[in-house]
Amino acid sequence: MKKIFISLTSILLPFCAILLPFFALNYSGFCFRELRYLNAKEKMESLFNIWNRSSFSKSIRIDGEYKILEKKNKYTSFDEFLAKHPDCCEIDPEGGYETDPPNFIDRITGYDSGTKILIKFNQELIEPNGNILTREVQLVDRLQNCGESRW
Repeated sequence: MKKIFISLTSILLPFCAILLPFFALNYSGFCFRELRYLNAKEKMESLFNIWNRSSFSKSIRIDGEYKILEKKNKYTSFDEFLAKHPDCCEIDPEGGYETDPPNFIDRITGYDSGTKILIKFNQELIEPNGNILTREVQLVDRLQNCGESRW
C-alpha cells in the first residue's frame, strides 16, 4: 500500500506542478496565444469588433409592432468609433450591469477572463420609411483571455 501511495504521489506531484502555473496564469487573464496580457483598449476593441461585425439589421418594437431597422453607420475601425463616442467604454464598471459571475473552471482554462467590459453609446438606425431613429445601446460582456467572444 505504501509503495502504491509513493508511486502515485511521484506521478501526481510533477503533473500538478506543471499545471498549477498554467491555471494560475489563465485565471489572471494571461493570453497564451500572444504570450502577454491584453490591455484595456484591446479588450474594448475586441468587444466592439464582435458587435460591429454582427448582423446589419435589428428588430425593434415601435408603437406596438416589430420593425426591421438597419444600422445607419458601420464603423471602419475602433479608433473611428472612439472619435465619435469618446466616453463610451469602461472596464469593470460599477453599477447594476447583470452578467453571471465567472465560473472557476472557465477562469482557469482561459474561457472567461473575468473582466467585465461596458460599451455604451447612441446608435442611429434607419426605419423602413427612411426616418432615422436613435437608440442607446449598452454592450456588457466578458471575453476569453485573448479577446474572443465566449459565445
